[in-house]
Formats: sequence, C-alpha cells, structure tokens
Amino acid sequence: NEIVDNLFLGLENEHGKRLNKLLESVQYIDSKVDRGEDFQQLSFCHTGGAEPLKDRTELKELLELNGHKLVSGVTSKTNYLVNNDTQSTTVKNKKAKELNVPIISVQDAINMMKIKF
Repeated sequence: NEIVDNLFLGLENEHGKRLNKLLESVQYIDSKVDRGEDFQQLSFCHTGGAEPLKDRTELKELLELNGHKLVSGVTSKTNYLVNNDTQSTTVKNKKAKELNVPIISVQDAINMMKIKF
C-alpha cells in the first residue's frame, strides 16, 4: 500500500524495522466486495440506544461494511427502523408504523448482517 509505504519511509530505528516487517505480512482487502447481482442495498434509520454495540457510529460502520446505509429519517424508501424499544411512541416509530416500515432491534440488524457479538 503506497500510503503506508510513504508513512513509514525513513523509520530506520528498531521499532520502525519491526513495524515494516509486520506491514509486509498484512494482506490488504478491498472493502468494495462484489456481492453478486442479487444484492440489494438496504436503507436503515436508527433511533434510541445502540446496545449491544458501543454506539450509533459502530452500527453505521457495520451497515456500510455490508453495503447498506444509515439514513437520518424514516421515509417510504426506508427498509428498516432500528430501535431497541420497538413499541416506543417516538416520532420515528410512529412514522415507521404509518409507512409500514418494519421496526427491528439493533441485535436483529446485527443478525441480518450475519455477525455475532
């Protein structure tokens, strides 16, 4: 990776040499994986807590790693509202019910990504 090479160029001390040796064994993976022609990008909206994840950012990263997106509001184009309190009376929950958008927990979203925590 050219960026990594340039970053550590000139590190000639013992730590730099060990780090360079370690970087030689790292396999770089392209995160834009071909998911096949049947892949459908889903749109998720989130409200409330993010447990068992650390925070909303972690949920966003999980979704994006799997080719999906986290949006800020519920619309007719939203596939799922993620809320650990699926019976909540928040504006987002009410809107999701009006639009027949399924309301799922964070764990349900994780399970959809086929990742166990």
